Amino acid sequence: MPCKNYNVKRTATATLSEIDFAAGETVKLLEVRPESSYHHPEVLFTLVHDGSTLYLRFTVFDHKKAVRHSQW
Repeated sequence: MPCKNYNVKRTATATLSEIDFAAGETVKLLEVRPESSYHHPEVLFTLVHDGSTLYLRFTVFDHKKAVRHSQW
């Protein structure tokens, strides 16, 4: 799952709620800023595009924080 290079896969044009993120590769974010705290939640992201728009989905697993938003 860790990577230095990432190929953004193409998906069919759809509404934002219907974008097929399964077409893309999900990667775990491993790098954090050195001045950040010791607490680093697990972050996964997926990028896809439809030829004109780039879409990003990310998931955060943080067992120390309360969930304020589960979807935007």
